[in-house]
Amino acid sequence: MTMSEFERRTNYRTQIEQQLLKNKLQLDSLNYEGSQLKPTFKANLDNNNTTYETPDPNTKIFYFDIDNTLYRRSTGIQEMMQDAIYHYVRNELSIPPQTANYIMNTYYKQYGLMAAGLVQNFNIDPLKYNTMVDDSLDIGNLLKPDLKLREMLLQMKRDNGIDKLWLCTNAYVNHAVRCIRLLGIADLFDGITFTQYDTLDREIICKPDHRFFERVKRESGLSDWSNAYFIDDSFANIQSAISLGMAKCFLVNETKSDDGKLLKKLDSIDDPSDMEKLKGLPRNVVTINSVLDLSKVEPNLFA
Repeated sequence: MTMSEFERRTNYRTQIEQQLLKNKLQLDSLNYEGSQLKPTFKANLDNNNTTYETPDPNTKIFYFDIDNTLYRRSTGIQEMMQDAIYHYVRNELSIPPQTANYIMNTYYKQYGLMAAGLVQNFNIDPLKYNTMVDDSLDIGNLLKPDLKLREMLLQMKRDNGIDKLWLCTNAYVNHAVRCIRLLGIADLFDGITFTQYDTLDREIICKPDHRFFERVKRESGLSDWSNAYFIDDSFANIQSAISLGMAKCFLVNETKSDDGKLLKKLDSIDDPSDMEKLKGLPRNVVTINSVLDLSKVEPNLFA
């Protein structure tokens, strides 16, 4: 018997509600080192009425993307997220499977972020979308305390003159904070610049848009881009950061897992064109397989 649209949507929403409760209970139970944000952590939850500290010209900041950067792409979370987006489009918007796949394949390329395209074309509530997609992901068994990553970040702050570690993500704040809490590194970051989903004009601005990076600069208290380092798995985001004048950028291109197995290549809007490949990367961009490779390719940060 074929399920009706109403029945499918009802079942979908029930599953989402159950998973959200499971995720909340798990997050509330975290009590290991690094599972809680430090009291001074800054997250601009009111984008329309905020005052910023006066930038210190000597402050050096290292900016970190989160998804597929602070944790490995080989976790499978990216595929899980794509599946969650598909089910949202299919069930909440009652879009046929073929059209849903088309939307997913084009909106990232056209708008830079799926939520931005859905707001523009379907007038969705982006915060509800975030709840039903990112917040509902069952990542609690995929992200565990990463002691090697924690030690590397501690060493970076302790030994080399990096004044702040700052998160810089196209995700909404909920997903971002959940990831770093699960990884056991939440207490090491000074703040976050995330994609604002609840702006008054409903325009969603994200990386690689220069306006997003200007927000990063204001919110983190950076005086000059020459005092900034940045790591991301997106070629487009790295290009944008370099064009602004960041001191050095690191492009995460994970081609093999921890056990040495080659990963299946994922086509992405961030993949460089053939012409860009021929030109090569700027001298102040380094490609690495994992965030943990930072200590190998940039030893002066860990001197």
